[in-house]
Amino acid sequence: MSIAPSRESFQFIAALDADRFDLILATYQVSDLEGMAALDLARHHCPETPFLFVADGLGEEVAIAALKRGAIDYVLKQNLDRLVPAIQQALQHAPKPIEPAEQFFISERKRIEEELRQKTAILDVINESVPTPIFVKDRQGRIIYANPATLQVLGKSASEVIGYCDSDLYPNPDDAAQVMDNDRRIMESGQMEVVEESPDGVRTFLGMKVPYRNERGEVIGLIGISNDISDRKQAEEALQENEARLRLIIESAKDYAIFTLDLNGIIDSWNSGAERLLGYSEAEAIGCEGQMIFTPEDNAVGQSQWEIHTALTQGRAENERWHVRQDRSRFWASGLMMPLVDEAGHPQGLVKILQDKTAQKQASDRLQLLYETTSDLLATDQPMALMHNLFHRLAVQLDLQYYYNFMVEEKDNQWMLHLSNHAGISEQAARAIEWVKFGDHLCGLVAQERRQIVLDRSELAHHPNAQTLCALGTTAYAGQPLLVRGKLLGTLSFASCTRHHFTPAEIDLLQSTCDQVRSPSNEPI
Repeated sequence: MSIAPSRESFQFIAALDADRFDLILATYQVSDLEGMAALDLARHHCPETPFLFVADGLGEEVAIAALKRGAIDYVLKQNLDRLVPAIQQALQHAPKPIEPAEQFFISERKRIEEELRQKTAILDVINESVPTPIFVKDRQGRIIYANPATLQVLGKSASEVIGYCDSDLYPNPDDAAQVMDNDRRIMESGQMEVVEESPDGVRTFLGMKVPYRNERGEVIGLIGISNDISDRKQAEEALQENEARLRLIIESAKDYAIFTLDLNGIIDSWNSGAERLLGYSEAEAIGCEGQMIFTPEDNAVGQSQWEIHTALTQGRAENERWHVRQDRSRFWASGLMMPLVDEAGHPQGLVKILQDKTAQKQASDRLQLLYETTSDLLATDQPMALMHNLFHRLAVQLDLQYYYNFMVEEKDNQWMLHLSNHAGISEQAARAIEWVKFGDHLCGLVAQERRQIVLDRSELAHHPNAQTLCALGTTAYAGQPLLVRGKLLGTLSFASCTRHHFTPAEIDLLQSTCDQVRSPSNEPI
């Protein structure tokens, strides 16, 4: 550990630098400056000036040490008759006067050395007073300097730290080994590194370690400067824990699409529920505009921007509307958007939550359709005239392409099915099935068995009665008998050329609709 020069040392050095002396005559104790220290300073600053000790008594070992370190002689006070001859002899050995050019170089050297001493003194004061731990290690990892802040962190005195390695100071051997490995890597690479260390296993320090070199450019150790970030580290860990918990909650909410956007409407997070509901993976969604999930009609009127504006100005935006998946299919969703604010209340982004309400929407629409159908039927005495209107209503909801309605009528002394209403098929196709016997085609089978028949794409392809329908490109079929008090009036069939099947709820809707389409005035068979 370095020691700043004492006030007496500075005064002695200043005197040596201020003038040139023929001889330095000193007692073994110079004021508060010990004699050997004075000798070392004199030999360093003016090695050409003879140095002579006068002392009450010097032991043999001290006297020999003084001569070895540059003293020209020593005289005991009880033998002062030797003082004059000793001075004369010392002056005879004094160097000749220094030439002006040489004197210039000596003065310049002294100026540089003095500047270095002053800077060293300033650095020592800084190191001793700053609250940041500063330390120096040699090539073997031993601490050769540690400022008071470092000693305070370690909870040890200078004597317990200087000369010791981390393996002697760290309570956890694994932590010590890791620090020593880092130090070796830094010294071998010769590059500065920012490191994070925990010397006591409780506090965390973030610092910088810099290799230092000798005059030949060789790395001979490293200098470390660190800062206690324990509070920040704990806050970061708490934040990470909360974020992980929130992430777990969001990922567990698989029935909800939850994602966040920046203030410009760009998506910056995307949960698994959003991926499942909307079809985009997290990588595909992040960085895209949130308006990609809105229908073209809504985008044309700026619906997504309206939601952001409403959420930021009113604190929330809620609505139910159609949205679009990646495959361009639509679903009805209940949505909520809210701003994400910082501690000062300033918005930093937005969160959007969507729940699929398609099933509820379809059920509601079906009930509305049944209500309207019933109302229309009650308002007219010709219910079959409403068939086209009913088909168009159902076609919008169920993606239907055509329908045909048969009524039971007598022909050639037998009961047959007569095509009464149809839409979506050509007149040529209609003429081919104008009269159908019971058991023929799918509608004849419905009439014969007096039950609903529903077939999907694969079932149609293999059913012997479905050849005519397959020729029309049918991929989903539902046929219902029209019954009154158990008696058959006719049949009503619906078909799609784009869907592969009807859902159970859709099948129930078709059956319920057909139950409304019947006329007691028609005579059943």
